Amino acid sequence: MYPILFEIFGIQIPTYGLILAVSFLLGLRVAIEYGRREGVSPEQVMNLWLCVLLAGVVGAKLTLYLIDLDYYIRNPSALLSSCRSAGVLYGGIILGIVAGLEYARRTGLPIWKSLDFSAPTLAFGHALGRLGCLAAGCCYGRPTELAWGLTFTRLEAKRITDVTLDLPLHPTQILLSLGGFAVFGTLVFLYRRKRFDGQIFAVYLILETFLRFWIEFLRADRRGILLGLPTSQTLAIFGFIAGLFLLVWRRHRVAERL
Repeated sequence: MYPILFEIFGIQIPTYGLILAVSFLLGLRVAIEYGRREGVSPEQVMNLWLCVLLAGVVGAKLTLYLIDLDYYIRNPSALLSSCRSAGVLYGGIILGIVAGLEYARRTGLPIWKSLDFSAPTLAFGHALGRLGCLAAGCCYGRPTELAWGLTFTRLEAKRITDVTLDLPLHPTQILLSLGGFAVFGTLVFLYRRKRFDGQIFAVYLILETFLRFWIEFLRADRRGILLGLPTSQTLAIFGFIAGLFLLVWRRHRVAERL
């Protein structure tokens, strides 16, 4: 695909980074709109999301290094090349949520409402960001003989992400993007019918982790092993259970108050 979009004065502008920046800005606009519905000012939403963004980047990178620590110890030069990748998504989501919750607690933001208006933003940003993965060649799939196979041919993509070239691969980036937009659409639909605070975030966890668990069977890129499964797949199981627990628990708590 096109890992490098263009070059200015000898500085390469990666397609992936540009799409991530666009997805953050558009996602922020979504968060501001839903935050306004929950009585949270645009300034508060922006500060919250800057906190989540920084923590998310750190969390994704740290998880990437920790789950494959032996590899990076043996290949320290890979630390530099991996700087061009976003890291492990769930590591970023986990640390981002922790940082966001702490920020909300310290500033007095309503925690469950904040989680709810953040959920569509996460889904939207993830879905759009996967198009950056497609451009860079990362998060690539296993070889396939199906008609939907994608073939990468650029040596730059191989150098950056180690994607397999000249062989049809499952279009995992496209599947994750389409699935992410479907999750986003579902959350938008449910938001108008929300019955209790925390419901939208819980549904996001359930849908996102369910999608990721199944797509992981088609992926072939390096992402470490945790409890006998690819790290993201293991974390997806825990995330799915957490989402179900939150949905039932929050509904029960609200019912008790009625």
